[in-house]
Amino acid sequence: MQTGSIAVGVAMALIWMSWAPPARATQCGGPEDPVIKAAVDGHDTKEFHIVADWALAKAIRRRCPQGRLELSITLGQTVHVWMRSAGNDKALERLIRDKRLPFRHIWKYKVGSRWSIKDRIKVTGDNVSDNDIKGLKLEAENRGFFDWRTYSNKAKLRKGLWRVDIRDRLGDHVPCSGTGATCEIEFEIR
Repeated sequence: MQTGSIAVGVAMALIWMSWAPPARATQCGGPEDPVIKAAVDGHDTKEFHIVADWALAKAIRRRCPQGRLELSITLGQTVHVWMRSAGNDKALERLIRDKRLPFRHIWKYKVGSRWSIKDRIKVTGDNVSDNDIKGLKLEAENRGFFDWRTYSNKAKLRKGLWRVDIRDRLGDHVPCSGTGATCEIEFEIR
């Protein structure tokens, strides 16, 4: 159920986050995927919603990142920030009830010691359709969780430090992994 991407910006490197990204290549599997299994394990009764996985990539195909970008990225390259959000039915109900959708990628550029917001991209589209909600509810009922993959991308980014924060519609951080740490992906254009 991927929706949206917007192109506007170029190249990245140096990844920094408040949690460690997976050492393996990002998987885009179904319920057998170990990333999702680890995320849902032990969350049968309480509400949970996280960014279960993310990647910087050269392209997105079939809702999956292609050509994962390493720490040094050539200037001029389009960069995709891909994320996979996962949660159970209780979290989905809250996200809908509290009007926390769409999710956003906040693209920031470092000027001196401060971060300047350059773009706010609604990665789940301007509106989440009734069909999207129905599909997510059905998936949460059948699998015990939903798995929503989406991304934003930019081209022509200038050299320097960049950061992408993953937030909900109200501006709150969406937690990464099971740690509850904020998702802030920092990289450098060279």
